[in-house]
Amino acid sequence: FTFCKARFLRCAFFKGVLFDSGHPSPYYFRCKNGGWPTDLPRASVIFCFHNENLVVLLRSIYSVLMRTPPELLADVIVVDDASTEKHPDIKEPLDEIVALMGGKVKVLRLDQRSGLIKARMAGAAYSTGEFLVFFDAHIECSHGWVEPMLERIYHNPTYGMFYIL
Repeated sequence: FTFCKARFLRCAFFKGVLFDSGHPSPYYFRCKNGGWPTDLPRASVIFCFHNENLVVLLRSIYSVLMRTPPELLADVIVVDDASTEKHPDIKEPLDEIVALMGGKVKVLRLDQRSGLIKARMAGAAYSTGEFLVFFDAHIECSHGWVEPMLERIYHNPTYGMFYIL
């Protein structure tokens, strides 16, 4: 992962994108205390994109990998909804970088443009976690983002969660 991080940092530097913004965590005051159950379900994080900027996509993936406890992250599924040749950097470089991430990140490429919902369903079918998280391809997670959601699912598996922006 160190080589991957170094390559991404070079790419981000040249494009003028901050690798890690270091934003403080906007925790709700009740979430700061922790005390989560030790047997929380594992999450699969699914990113869907079409012609997304590679650096922005990698920053999103990196924030999930670095800010999610490994025992709570089953996998990260990156669904390419048939990006076009206008964005050649999203194909081969993405595959090369993901290959260095140790197997937690998987790329699923759709042959034809399917739209957001079908792309999400394809990612869900490819995932291995007990809980699915769908993110846009240009987000940044804060530390401790997943535990409050998983804790609520743990207590009531019929819940659906969403963030208030």
